[in-house]
Amino acid sequence: GRGIQLDRRGEGDVWVRCLSDQSVFVSSYYLDRQAGRSPGDAVHKIYPQAYIKVFDLRMCFEQMKQQAQAAQAAAAAQVAAV
Repeated sequence: GRGIQLDRRGEGDVWVRCLSDQSVFVSSYYLDRQAGRSPGDAVHKIYPQAYIKVFDLRMCFEQMKQQAQAAQAAAAAQVAAV
């Protein structure tokens, strides 16, 4: 098949276009969240000629920021407990 085309749009969002006559499957935390699933819970079928967003940089940044804050709070709580 002809595979896929990846496009970066806006400030870092990634979109996939399926150029093949066959569907392709992707793992995408963005699509997991859109589908209301746990991250890494599923693969997503991209149909021929479909064009779909698979990554959102702003959402990724916010998730990393939340994880860093949670890790800092846990470390501070551990230090306070000692």
